[in-house]
Amino acid sequence: KELLEKALENDIQNFGENVPTVAVRQSNLATVFQDLGGEQNLLKAKELLEKALDSNIQNFGENAPTVAVSQSNLATVFQDLGGEQNLLKAKELLEKALENDIQNFGENVPTVAVRQSNLATVFQDLGGEQNLLKAKELLEKALENDIQNFGENAPTVAVRQSNLALVFQALGGEQNLLKAKILLTRTLIIMQENFSENHPYYQQAQGILIGFYFFIQTNKKPNELSQEEIKALAPHFWEWVNQEGF
Repeated sequence: KELLEKALENDIQNFGENVPTVAVRQSNLATVFQDLGGEQNLLKAKELLEKALDSNIQNFGENAPTVAVSQSNLATVFQDLGGEQNLLKAKELLEKALENDIQNFGENVPTVAVRQSNLATVFQDLGGEQNLLKAKELLEKALENDIQNFGENAPTVAVRQSNLALVFQALGGEQNLLKAKILLTRTLIIMQENFSENHPYYQQAQGILIGFYFFIQTNKKPNELSQEEIKALAPHFWEWVNQEGF
């Protein structure tokens, strides 16, 4: 933080406040404040990223790719701040960034899939069936996009499947829960094909599927289960994975 503050001050003295280099420094410093966490640090990150966004709009125009990046970065801060108004602001920024990237790169590039996925998380955080259905729509597009760009067995595709599964789980109902199981099982298979079983990505995918299994069996989150419940359920996990239905 101290080093980036000095670098920012230096660049402002040498180039003025509204040059691209200063916007880069502001953005980098903002990520440090974000990582430090806490409301005051997040508000400082927000202030820096708003300045960087204004600078980039002045220098490159509202529809430049750099502006979409700035919009996306600022949206993550609003999302971290939480609360409906901040989430709605994050939604607005990410919708602009998505539209911007589609105009600049087309609908089927990886960057657009990332924007769609990020926007979906905001809809998830907003909650409610309509927002979850919008998240589902965005993640289905992102998944299709990544399959086209990376192939069906790429780790990126596995991550999209996992995110989409969590939306189906939140929507509830037999058909949605079955879709969630299928997606999470596919995610684990892809991670197994790409990484060893000791790799964090495989472990994470397995952990999410185990958590879903516990939820299906008990309607509880893993951290709500007693040790006795876990001991009773754990031996039957792989049997459940391999059976049809859930």
